[in-house]
Amino acid sequence: MGHVCRLTDFPVRMPTNSWPVSDEYLEQVVANASAFRCLDAPLLDFSEDSLGFDKDTSPWRTPQNCFWPLDYDVRQLCAGPFHPGGYRCPSGRTCGSNFDAFGNPRFTHSKAMLEALHTAKLNWGFTTYDHLGRALLTIFQSVTEEGWTRRTRWSARALPS
Repeated sequence: MGHVCRLTDFPVRMPTNSWPVSDEYLEQVVANASAFRCLDAPLLDFSEDSLGFDKDTSPWRTPQNCFWPLDYDVRQLCAGPFHPGGYRCPSGRTCGSNFDAFGNPRFTHSKAMLEALHTAKLNWGFTTYDHLGRALLTIFQSVTEEGWTRRTRWSARALPS
């Protein structure tokens, strides 16, 4: 569900009353992410990691006051470590989603939830196959849009081969 490259291996705590997060806070987080870890629990980011859990027993069933820092140098969807093909994040970066494998939203702050996908480069979150209605909209957009091959290739690069 909208996996993009992240600066840390896991979500981190949100500073009190601070969005957007300051550059100083982000530098501290990247330097010592373990000290800011949001939830000491499995990520359950991909279905392979979720054995023994379900939507109601996931540690992420309750949204947290956290965020997962984005790598703004890479603004495209990525594939998980166990998925063949697809785009791989650069070394030292993690491919992650704002939702767990069961669709539970991880974060309480609405802007932290939207930030990963709601950008012009990622078509404001509309181009996705995570939901039947949006998948149909994506297909319709692709075949009726000028430059549809670019968008189709962009979507295909994120998928396993």
